Amino acid sequence: HHRITCFEFADGLNNLSTLITNGTVPNADYTAVPNILERTDLDIYYQKVSKAFATIPDTSGDPANDQIQARVEENRIAGPISDEYRVLQITRNGQTATAVTVDEFDNPRDHGFSVGVNINVSGVTGSTGPSSEVDASTFNGSFIVTSTPTGSTFTYQLSSVPTGNAVGSNITVKTEIDTVDSASPYAFNLSLRSVWGMNGMHADGSKATGFKSMVVAQFTGLSLQKDDRAFVRYNASTGNYDAAVAGDGAHLDGFAEYRKGWAHEHIKCSNDSFIQAVSVFAVGYGTHFTALSGADMSITNSNSN
Repeated sequence: HHRITCFEFADGLNNLSTLITNGTVPNADYTAVPNILERTDLDIYYQKVSKAFATIPDTSGDPANDQIQARVEENRIAGPISDEYRVLQITRNGQTATAVTVDEFDNPRDHGFSVGVNINVSGVTGSTGPSSEVDASTFNGSFIVTSTPTGSTFTYQLSSVPTGNAVGSNITVKTEIDTVDSASPYAFNLSLRSVWGMNGMHADGSKATGFKSMVVAQFTGLSLQKDDRAFVRYNASTGNYDAAVAGDGAHLDGFAEYRKGWAHEHIKCSNDSFIQAVSVFAVGYGTHFTALSGADMSITNSNSN
């Protein structure tokens, strides 16, 4: 249980067959649900929600045919991180504009955009076509990313068909952060009780894009650890720590310490994620708050013992 967490991002990347292979999910008979082995954790979540509301019209329990299903880029939290990128060129194909982002040396630069992100393009002074001045206003402005063929290219739709490709010596694109299109998961008024070291919340930034944040308030966790194998004892005669075995009462020994990798955590963030925690209380955890690999927390009115 010290590897089980109540709340964390669903990455929507690994299908059930991969999770079974990795040992994350038990290898059992799931044939009751057609094609479930090809579905990701996010797909399965919506399948469950859809089945629960099967009495709603157009809802059959199959996400592929239902109105209840994942949104595009559901893993984007609170919009993209604001930044500005230099654009080397913008070509047109009808009303579709394709832009290439580069660094100061004209090498391809990953923009981090995803479908649905609001952007602002500026710096286009004209085009290679006969209506150069009019085309400039067509390429410039606020748009929505419609596709990202590669990490350094993206497309957006123009209001009209320009007469040529964009021209400009200082074309830039920036994300528009004034949006409420998505929001941080908000866990509120919760209690957790476990005697096998269950974790509380983990915001893993590698599973989300954008601000990568979670918000939690009034979350009290009482998570003890009765698995003796989770502990080690210091051996004064050898100077080493000896691993405890099941049934030897190490979980009752005040001098025992957590074995490396076995301590459970109440609130954890990693990989550039962010958690705002208010009134979060922990009893019996290995650690109350843990921040790793560039992660950050804002903590208010919290206590542990």
